[in-house]
Amino acid sequence: ALLTALPMFLHPYLPRLLRAVLRLASIDSPAAQAVGLAAKAKALNRALARAVPSRQLLPAMVDAVGVASQAGSAAQVELLQLLQTHVTLRPPAEARTHAAAVFDVLLSGLHFRSLQPFSEALLLAPPA
Repeated sequence: ALLTALPMFLHPYLPRLLRAVLRLASIDSPAAQAVGLAAKAKALNRALARAVPSRQLLPAMVDAVGVASQAGSAAQVELLQLLQTHVTLRPPAEARTHAAAVFDVLLSGLHFRSLQPFSEALLLAPPA
């Protein structure tokens, strides 16, 4: 509810929020599956992609790149899907304005993939 009403006030907390959500997305346990933790993380990321302006979200995503890499493939995929959703919803001019941040996140995904064995490949599922 706060996201839709006051997205600008999340700015100081956005890097910490993204890092926490990415860590949650990477938890793979029966308890996490039982409460639908991954689905909740995805829903929160979709809400962030819609509500938070690029000038705030993209730098926070760049800040969260290290956490996503450490947390593993699921977190990296979640970060890239957040980027995809956000850029798709924004005007092309806005994406061009923040091209450096967009490419930083994309390059982190490529770097992560280059370090993984083939069996742990970073696979992006088609958007739901």
